[in-house]
Amino acid sequence: MLKKKIVTIAAALSLCFGAAAAPVESGLALGGARAYAAVYQSDTAAQYAEQVARLVNEQRAAQGLAPLKLSDELCDAANVRAKEIRSVFSHTRPNGKSCFTALKEKGISYTYAAENIAYGQRTPEAVMASWMNSSGHRANILSKKAEYIGIGVAYQNGTYYWTQFFASGKGMTGNAAVEPGTQTTASDNSCKGSTCKAGKTAYLDTVCQILKRLGYNICK
Repeated sequence: MLKKKIVTIAAALSLCFGAAAAPVESGLALGGARAYAAVYQSDTAAQYAEQVARLVNEQRAAQGLAPLKLSDELCDAANVRAKEIRSVFSHTRPNGKSCFTALKEKGISYTYAAENIAYGQRTPEAVMASWMNSSGHRANILSKKAEYIGIGVAYQNGTYYWTQFFASGKGMTGNAAVEPGTQTTASDNSCKGSTCKAGKTAYLDTVCQILKRLGYNICK
């Protein structure tokens, strides 16, 4: 059975390890992804990041929440993580350290932080549907404490890898949003309803394309 993995981390500066998931501030200032295109693998990846940011703010607007600001610094950190999860799909980095160390490396001093990661979805709409249908990821996206967000998009061997960093604190700047320490972790690998179907379809499409290039026409 194909399983689409999506994981969420919520960080709250009062707890250490093994605590239940907690929502975290995020910051997303739209209008930024194209301006920050240099940190992305391609123009397409930069455009996808901006689309994800727009979709996040649409979801927030529907709930009466303030739009987020897209932070250049968080985008840099998120792109580092998007590349890392191509080899190790985990909130633990390949070097064995917490994902949140990527924020500190960019000079970010956070009071709250959270990370959403996913892979296999081929469009911003598909990955957002997956996250919004997972309670932990949805809580991060709709956090009332949110200020900034960073979005990472990486691509390898026909597969997209997606990350969202949410944070509040110092060391972040963001654009005007586009209108419509303590660390707790939560993982959600569930696959339900239309989101699951859409995700599996996207993943199968990718597999089929790879097989076709190898000369195996087994997909219909």
